[in-house]
Amino acid sequence: MKVWSVLLLCCCCCLQESTCADPIDPRAQYVSMIGNDIKASASGVDVAGVTFLMNDVILTDGVLFAYSAYFRADTRVRFQVWRPTSSGSDFKLLAETAVIPSVVLGREDVYIESKITEMCVRVQGGDRLGVFLEEDPGAISYTFNAYNPNALAHTQDNDTSVNEIGDEVQFDELTFPYDFSVSAYVDTGMVGLNVSW
Repeated sequence: MKVWSVLLLCCCCCLQESTCADPIDPRAQYVSMIGNDIKASASGVDVAGVTFLMNDVILTDGVLFAYSAYFRADTRVRFQVWRPTSSGSDFKLLAETAVIPSVVLGREDVYIESKITEMCVRVQGGDRLGVFLEEDPGAISYTFNAYNPNALAHTQDNDTSVNEIGDEVQFDELTFPYDFSVSAYVDTGMVGLNVSW
């Protein structure tokens, strides 16, 4: 009987015209998915050592707790959070989560809380979501987007150097009419809480 009750509750929830959030959990309204649509594609960047900032993906105040992406390869990639500096073209690296995808040609959600050495990230309005393609071919797929032909990019000086947390980097504008299939999950309900980590 309990199984049928759960199934009936799930079906009723998904039939609602609202966001399909759990009607029992009022905190569900505070979780935002910020980023690009996760679209299937085998296309991507085939150069290692490049950091891309999602030009049209600007984070909002809250706590970033997960990433989602469509992976086309099982090569190492770093999801990053960058904050603009007063110079305008420079950004400071706030946090990163290194991932080796467990799926190829599929979507995977990466929860920061499940990683032992990393903590969730407090973000603020204006922060940018970035990806560092550490190995070739780049793990995250992209799709063509003629309406947003520019991106901010930075190439490492050599294959062995990587940016450290706290580094300030100048990004160059690059003609790049593609959207990476990546997004971040931000809990905007924790903004006023005194949470330390």
